Amino acid sequence: MERDEAIAMAVDQKSHGHLISFYFNAATDARKQGHTQAQIENFKKAVYANTKTESPDVYIPMIYSGLISAYSSQGNIELAKSWITKLEANPEKYTEGINRDSYLWGLKNLSFAEEDYRKTPKQY
Repeated sequence: MERDEAIAMAVDQKSHGHLISFYFNAATDARKQGHTQAQIENFKKAVYANTKTESPDVYIPMIYSGLISAYSSQGNIELAKSWITKLEANPEKYTEGINRDSYLWGLKNLSFAEEDYRKTPKQY
């Protein structure tokens, strides 16, 4: 598979930015196929690759929101909440401005999983 080859090359070259994209896209594909555990594993790999970049704050809201959504769809509310808490620990960086949509997407999925529709963000 092309993605596996691309991942292997990115690992060899320590191209962590590319790895984030590859793992995020693999997580998205896994979600579409109903493979929640593979989705979570790929998001976790993206989190790890992100820690190796020079600007890890750039991708955190998007990756963490993906994990929130995946854990919510699995019914694992506590883990989903733990990732929301990480985003909310630094609202200026992770929940506002250009990152607001990612944050709201995660929050929406958590609200649906909890069946607390009053907490669901209005724009969703």
